[in-house]
Amino acid sequence: MTSAGVKRSYLQGVRLTEEISYHKPNSGGVTVGVYGSKGSGKTTYLLTLAQTICCENPFTKQEEKETILWRGRSNDYWNWIPKENVQLFIHKADFNRAIFKDDVLNVMQKEDLPPMEAYTSIRQLYSRLRAGKINVIYEPTTYTVSERIKKMVQKRGITGDELFKSSEVDPVIFWFEMMDWLVHNKNPKFISIIFDEADELFPASPGGARWHLNLWAKDVIKDLRRRRISLFMACHGYQDLDGRIKPKIQYKVWMKGSVTMPESLVKRQAPMMLEPGTYYIERDGWGMHSFDKIEEKTIVLGYLDGQDGRDDFGDTGDDRPGGGGGKIPPPIPPSGPSPISSSVESLDTDGLDQPIQTPIANGLANMTIPSECISYDKNGKMSIDLTKLNIAPAPRKRKVRKAPIYHKKSYLQKRTNNKDNIVEQAKMYDAKVEMGVIKEEPLPKYERNDKTTDEIDK
Repeated sequence: MTSAGVKRSYLQGVRLTEEISYHKPNSGGVTVGVYGSKGSGKTTYLLTLAQTICCENPFTKQEEKETILWRGRSNDYWNWIPKENVQLFIHKADFNRAIFKDDVLNVMQKEDLPPMEAYTSIRQLYSRLRAGKINVIYEPTTYTVSERIKKMVQKRGITGDELFKSSEVDPVIFWFEMMDWLVHNKNPKFISIIFDEADELFPASPGGARWHLNLWAKDVIKDLRRRRISLFMACHGYQDLDGRIKPKIQYKVWMKGSVTMPESLVKRQAPMMLEPGTYYIERDGWGMHSFDKIEEKTIVLGYLDGQDGRDDFGDTGDDRPGGGGGKIPPPIPPSGPSPISSSVESLDTDGLDQPIQTPIANGLANMTIPSECISYDKNGKMSIDLTKLNIAPAPRKRKVRKAPIYHKKSYLQKRTNNKDNIVEQAKMYDAKVEMGVIKEEPLPKYERNDKTTDEIDK
């Protein structure tokens, strides 16, 4: 691309970026999809937009900061935004037990967090939103399908009782109902909704109730723009989103590592080699633009139920750091044969007389070690000396191949075994040749081609 082409590309990029970051009443809201691989800057771009999106007040005609709804996730980055610009909303059922930790699992104190407030319904939540701020909203950990949604599904010719066998569904459906409520009840002012990792809400291959609810969400997204609601969604690739949602996306932002759609104005492989912080943007045209890197901070880990429900299996209830919060089980005395383990480690028993037995790690449940191979020191730490265990290796079986049988006169040089009669046929053929019953024909000789390559070239 020439220098004039690059300049023209950036001019188009500035125009399109301004359209998605500054909203006017006559234009309505926008729907934006942001695509890029890990580390391309998608989340940083969303954080930048959350702090820079402005709109024209439909009443005063003055420019003002737009109200942002940011979907809170278990791993989030809203603490990269200045604390005075953030407001947290947590459902009342989860408010008293919710805790937040940094990436080294230290509990974040209340004074280090933005203001937090509980909500009980979408109507109440909307009435408490902070205008011009980033409102981080965590959906309830348990979401129950409302009767209104069931009736809506029934209108599509599907029995609600058959579709929703359980009244509880994926909590992200809360956002579907939230958007639907805003379409029908919001005031004329602008609002922007930001979804990081949007494939959690609109997966590419939903099943069961999610298939029908995603179809409903597609119809809701269609009506957002005219109600001055903007939607920003980020994921790794457009293939990760439900195919019914993609046609409703007006603006596409392609970052490093992404691949454009076949019908895109941008060449399919063009974004692959972009630098982080640079992107292509397209709608009625296409262009390039970039954004500045913001100050990085620790990641926020949110536990709305007060603990990490994704703990590993086999929890012993240990109340030590990282344990399950229960008491330490009584130790198993080291008497008799002990189970073998692929790696025996000495455990810290906190002053107990005997060590805790290590689990079997290599699956040799029936194999034991004699007691003379096991010893304990004065602190109760166990060690195993496998040199005292004499185990003779099993003899290795050698594979024996049968020698191939060849017959000289018959020219039937094939590998044979005892189950076929090739050799017998060859012997009968040779006997008939010797007796003169049949005449053995010599092997055909190929005629020589005297027209060599050199002669043909001449």
